[in-house]
Amino acid sequence: MRYDIRYCCAFTYEQPAAESHNELRACPSTDEDQTVLHARVVATPSARVLTTTDYWGTRVDAFGVRAPHEGLEVVVEATVEVTDRPEAPTGVPVAALADQAFLAAHRELLAPSAMAAPDEAAVALAEQVAPDAKDVMGLATALSGAVDDRVAHVPGVTEVGTSVADVLAEGSGVCQDRAHLLVALARLRGIPARYVSGYLCAGPTGQDTTTHAWVEVAVPGHGWHTLDPSDGSVDNQHRIVIGRGRDYADVPPVRGTYIGGDARTLEVAVDITEVTPVAG
Repeated sequence: MRYDIRYCCAFTYEQPAAESHNELRACPSTDEDQTVLHARVVATPSARVLTTTDYWGTRVDAFGVRAPHEGLEVVVEATVEVTDRPEAPTGVPVAALADQAFLAAHRELLAPSAMAAPDEAAVALAEQVAPDAKDVMGLATALSGAVDDRVAHVPGVTEVGTSVADVLAEGSGVCQDRAHLLVALARLRGIPARYVSGYLCAGPTGQDTTTHAWVEVAVPGHGWHTLDPSDGSVDNQHRIVIGRGRDYADVPPVRGTYIGGDARTLEVAVDITEVTPVAG
């Protein structure tokens, strides 16, 4: 599947900002399952964009605006080709999670992280779900189902910094919150888990397109596989990965600082269109 992506975020400052310095994680990265055929990032006011790759393999576009400005708009335009991803394996025993080489290779994604830190309630839930599970993906899928059952999708009830404990206690949140809870539960059961930021395209002409968050879990001998407690499917051809990390803090769409007043507003728009490659 090939997609044209246009992502736009626009900041408006109540008082002009004297200068700003920003990091953008909104352009997809090339990996084993998707290829970025074209990409460009344009900032207004004009700024030179420096593109790097962070520790987790996510593309980072950094830029600064050194003149006073009342607003900042950043537009990402990209064309991405997504290939068929391998189906999740079955029959891999939970006991394989204890393999020392596997543990060493995934140590950073087994430890709790700041935004996916479990509390006592999360620990209890992790212990309750499929206690006799023998299959790694079977266990991971059961944990994902438990998140879907206990956390209703309700926009606007949480913030970026809402903890796993508060999400579980309130029983509501958005895709980011559900992903954080699943990451925490999987790690508690010994399954390496990472947070994924990306785009989810639910229609061929860009309708129902949104930024989205889901989870990947590592299966011994079989690499990483998708789980989505918000979408309920593992249809990877309509998922476009921006980046991965321990939790949201590793892959925020925009991170930066500015000199100016406290008040500002942010508007984000995403448009993705499925395109048919032209035969050469």
